[in-house]
Amino acid sequence: MIWQLAAMWLIVGTTIVWFVRDERRLRHATLSAQALHFSKVPHDRRPAADGALPPAARVSVMSGTDQAIRSEFLRKIGAL
Repeated sequence: MIWQLAAMWLIVGTTIVWFVRDERRLRHATLSAQALHFSKVPHDRRPAADGALPPAARVSVMSGTDQAIRSEFLRKIGAL
């Protein structure tokens, strides 16, 4: 009877170790696939450290008049 209990606990322990190992391997494979995906993003489209897009990727939708008003406003508040 003691051998049967030892065999059951050995099977349970082996199953738990196997499950944990497979879950870690799956998590590592998923993370590696994400890293590979994000490493293929073109350098000119990657956001900067502060999250802003590089100047070449920015598109201004403001008209000349809007830009002049904005510049005047920023000058008045001392931001420029």
